[in-house]
Amino acid sequence: MKYSYVAFDSDGKKIKDVVDAENEAAAIYYIRNQELSPVSVTPYKEKAKNFWEIEIMEPDVHKLKMKKKHLMQFADKMSIMLRAGVTLSMAMDVIVTSEKNRRYKKIYRAILTDLYGGASLADSMRTFDAFPEVVVNMVASGEKTGKLDWAFEKISILYEKELSLNGKLSSVFTYPAFLIFLMVALFVVMTTIVLPKFSSMYADFGADLPAITKFMMALSSFMIHYGWLLLLLIVAAIAGFILCLKYVSGFRNKVSQIMLRIPVYGHLSMVSNTCNFSQIAAALLQAGVEVVDSVRIAASVIKNRHISSAVKESLESVEQGAQLHTALQKLNIFEPLFISMIMIGEEASMLPDTFQKMADLYEAESSEAARKLTSILEPLLTLIIGLVIAIMVVAIILPMFNMYSVILQ
Repeated sequence: MKYSYVAFDSDGKKIKDVVDAENEAAAIYYIRNQELSPVSVTPYKEKAKNFWEIEIMEPDVHKLKMKKKHLMQFADKMSIMLRAGVTLSMAMDVIVTSEKNRRYKKIYRAILTDLYGGASLADSMRTFDAFPEVVVNMVASGEKTGKLDWAFEKISILYEKELSLNGKLSSVFTYPAFLIFLMVALFVVMTTIVLPKFSSMYADFGADLPAITKFMMALSSFMIHYGWLLLLLIVAAIAGFILCLKYVSGFRNKVSQIMLRIPVYGHLSMVSNTCNFSQIAAALLQAGVEVVDSVRIAASVIKNRHISSAVKESLESVEQGAQLHTALQKLNIFEPLFISMIMIGEEASMLPDTFQKMADLYEAESSEAARKLTSILEPLLTLIIGLVIAIMVVAIILPMFNMYSVILQ
């Protein structure tokens, strides 16, 4: 609920503003914590907005999402301030004041209001979709153990590593994507602009055309008359594929399985997902979260749906008393080295450290797998582009030799 208030600061300056609070007492508590002297606090009445002031489809603040990069920056700032001895409420107040993003500012202000109302930080963050379960659990553990600064530091490091790994994986496909775009653009230009000009010239001359030239001319004619239909079908197919991935779990799992079987890329997907899984599990276990909860939360972050759902299902046997490495081994998904290290970690009661070492190992292996995939994709696509160009050039040049022989006769 919103409350409008009138207050004076230490210099006697009159201040009018609006605050979100559960009740009037919480609003007064917030105002006084701003070192202000409240004069009046009344329920806020929304004023009618003109057309230019209306916020179209403004979502509920609790439903807003937050980018991982911003979560990392938020955790880093909180860690620094808390380590310096700043109180939690004051640290959140600084975050609210310094935040430039309007939507994020609303989230932080709502959390600050909850803190002034007596809620814990983790309980408040749990009501917002902006904060993933892994963040909420680590904050809750930090509050419980009195190591909230450490929890925020681990969250910052966790997202920093994840963003770094995602950046490396994205860079693998940047240049190949450019080459594919270049190839498609070249194909469209050649079939819709260049080839039609030669086609009319050859038709006027009346020479017999080679089979490859006839094929390219037919393809050019199809692109000119039905290219829009082909584009429409491609867009519809892509849209249908994306919708099935999003809403059909069986289809999504099947595609995830197929992705793991693709040569070279499958290995990259496997090691990168194992790296993310290990990093999150290590962070949660180090924060004091139970093994089953840590693995479940870590599994929910895995991008490959087949691996994610399989790990979650395996936890049922762990809850019934089975060891974690035994449950994971039965999935036949993870590499033997990973399973063996988890087994050693369980037997030595060093599971958090084991997951961390596996995360570091697979992070390095992900970088190497990404490099190998790049070294294969780039020359392969370059070769394909060269082949397409060669076919088109041959299709254009061959009839010219026929025309030359006819002229000589």
